[in-house]
Amino acid sequence: MIGGFQTVNLNYLYFKDEIIVSGKSEKFIDVAYALVNAAREKGYLAGPVTVIEDLAEPEKALFVRIAAAVIQYAENKPAGELSQDDILSLFIFVYAKAGEMVFKWRHGDKNFANVSLDGIFVGQVAMSANEKMLAYFSELKLAEDMAIAFSAWNQDNPDYCEKNSVHPLLPLLEGLKWTWRLTVDIAAKHLSIN
Repeated sequence: MIGGFQTVNLNYLYFKDEIIVSGKSEKFIDVAYALVNAAREKGYLAGPVTVIEDLAEPEKALFVRIAAAVIQYAENKPAGELSQDDILSLFIFVYAKAGEMVFKWRHGDKNFANVSLDGIFVGQVAMSANEKMLAYFSELKLAEDMAIAFSAWNQDNPDYCEKNSVHPLLPLLEGLKWTWRLTVDIAAKHLSIN
């Protein structure tokens, strides 16, 4: 336990939560490792990832909405593809909303049903938290660093989706999911000491 938050071994979390439950994410373990390794290299993650069980269901619900928004948005793009700016905006959105949810949870607000998708593709997202948390999150570059790590993985694996018969959105969602989890960890640890 760190400041009242549960911690788990990253590999245990991944295998227990994703591979056994969904049976799908094992295809994307390289994406997860790319982001987790980048987080470790940048100093965002030094030990096990903090897990807040109360946020598991809201995370799933939000990611269903994110996936639908991304599909609709991409369909309206000329080539049906997301730009680097679009992808960075998604990472920024996930970062801000994960931090916001942890802040709300820590302060007793468990109403996560109406998380706004405003700003999802514009790179500027409102985050509800106190000034200290907002200042802390503004200093960190986790969203940008995770977007870079994902883009590097994507460039190193240009035929991954075709070879594995998976929709191109799925590796992106995996990258966003791990950005969410890493942000929850950072926010929980920050709030436990402040």
